[in-house]
Amino acid sequence: MSKKVGDGTSTSFWYDRWLGDVPFCTRFRRLFDLASNKLSTVVDIVALGGEVDGEVWGWRRRLRVWEK
Repeated sequence: MSKKVGDGTSTSFWYDRWLGDVPFCTRFRRLFDLASNKLSTVVDIVALGGEVDGEVWGWRRRLRVWEK
């Protein structure tokens, strides 16, 4: 199952299978564990730029080089 993103307002970035067969919370488990905002939608990520160090991610600690 996958989800059509549409405008991204109702598509969870981490939990929905919107890009491939596995949700990002599973595929990128280590980053998911470090994310402080696990309820972001796709539109949230896009609207705030989605850069690795951007405010949308709210990492619990600074990412190591290999995690970026």
